[in-house]
Amino acid sequence: MKETPERLTDRFIIQNAEYALGSSSREWQAWTWKQFVLFRFYGSWEPGNYNKNLSDFWDIFCERKKTWPAVYFIIDANDLDIQTEEFRRYLKENWMYLLDREDLSICMVAEKEMKRLIWTSIMQLLGKLDRMPIFKDLSQAFAWARGKGIKNGA
Repeated sequence: MKETPERLTDRFIIQNAEYALGSSSREWQAWTWKQFVLFRFYGSWEPGNYNKNLSDFWDIFCERKKTWPAVYFIIDANDLDIQTEEFRRYLKENWMYLLDREDLSICMVAEKEMKRLIWTSIMQLLGKLDRMPIFKDLSQAFAWARGKGIKNGA
């Protein structure tokens, strides 16, 4: 297995992924490499898929935790629509507590300023912006994740 490069990139993770997964609904794809998981989210998620998608993410986290003391989710949300209020409520009621875990770190990437502002506002309203930073590009997100990973002995 390749060593962690000086600068992680999406291309490196995709080319060296231990495995890749995607939803049958085409709402997301994921690539895993060591303790890093790169997600790409797409479109507007259908309410009937919320639980399946988030359960799949939990399964990826649990699988990575078997080997690594901490796991880093990097979410590329550039092709993700701003989701409905119903979706945000579902996340808050069922999954938001995961952001308080010390062994899971999540960040989001949104290149468009307006999308970044909306996601930042949502996370501030939920009181979780400090637990889920939102970056302008993947290079910032990978630098954040790599820095956190090194601090946690990864």
